[in-house]
Amino acid sequence: MDELHQKIDKLIEDQYKTQKKFGELAQLAQLFEFEFLNKLYNLLSDEFTGHYKKKAIELSLSWIDKRPLASFCDDTFDYNGNKITQKVEVGDVAFMFHHQLEASGTIVQEESYSILMQAKRSNSNKEQKVPVTPSKTKNNSSEKEFTLLSKWPTFDLYKTSANKKSCQTKLKLTELEDNDSKYAWYMVCPPRKLCQWDTRWMCAPPLRDSIFDVTLGQIFESLYQRKKIKGYSSAIGKRFNYIRTWKHGQDSSGISAWDTLNNEILVQCKESSLPKHLFGHNAGQRVRSVDEYFELLDELLLKGKIKLNGFDREEQQSSKTILGDILGVNNPDVDIESLLNVNAMPVLSVAIMSVD
Repeated sequence: MDELHQKIDKLIEDQYKTQKKFGELAQLAQLFEFEFLNKLYNLLSDEFTGHYKKKAIELSLSWIDKRPLASFCDDTFDYNGNKITQKVEVGDVAFMFHHQLEASGTIVQEESYSILMQAKRSNSNKEQKVPVTPSKTKNNSSEKEFTLLSKWPTFDLYKTSANKKSCQTKLKLTELEDNDSKYAWYMVCPPRKLCQWDTRWMCAPPLRDSIFDVTLGQIFESLYQRKKIKGYSSAIGKRFNYIRTWKHGQDSSGISAWDTLNNEILVQCKESSLPKHLFGHNAGQRVRSVDEYFELLDELLLKGKIKLNGFDREEQQSSKTILGDILGVNNPDVDIESLLNVNAMPVLSVAIMSVD
């Protein structure tokens, strides 16, 4: 029987069978398709066992290309000795996992983990090495990214390149004592449809000349199961405190840099839209998530129990009992859309806006 990471890699491969555009971001965008995310969620959630009354599992991908950006606080030089004087993106996508265990109406355990991924497209199908596209040019984006992800110098965080005022200051990530880099990894895709690698997306830690020999399926498995990848000393990704009430640019005194960075990523992605040239005009927020509420909605839609457009009164009444029990709402005067959008977790609103 295939291991979990092999099942995920097969799912990823299937996502590109009809792919026609092979730019870096066009290939990355395929991982944000809701059908794919729902299948990935089902694979991951099937692996969780236990005797708790309720297990809430949320999987989210945040599109962080070009926002937010980091600006180094102190003089910082790239691998070639060039002084870095411009902002740098903190990655292209953030994979996050939120898990709650509940017993007798009480949350007995809550965990959130995150890994930032810097996506690259290779120029050939040959075996690739970090940082994929090296350069000796000053302020080269690849070299700026490598400096950030491999060293994490103290930095200020900006929402976009146009912002002159930072939203967070003097962030310093610590615990870089091993070579596994819990904060960020690279992922590389081939330049065309034909792929000669193990999978379309191969991954590597931010160490100079590291070979891309880890599959994206292994990354997901390691992040969500806290499972070591063979050859590495620990599971990838690092735990953070998911603060659901976080406000963009809020005072982060007493909050770790990693917690601050991840909560800023989440709130900024919820406040901005996915790029239209890749996702269309109604793509919704930059964060796409799947959890048990989305799974329920998907099931109800497939069975024809509810519709997201043109509700009639009979359809509303037939769905309220099921949704009301799950969302804890028993008001006969509340329509389905309000019931879902107001009372469910924010992730559900994303799902609703993105289903026709």
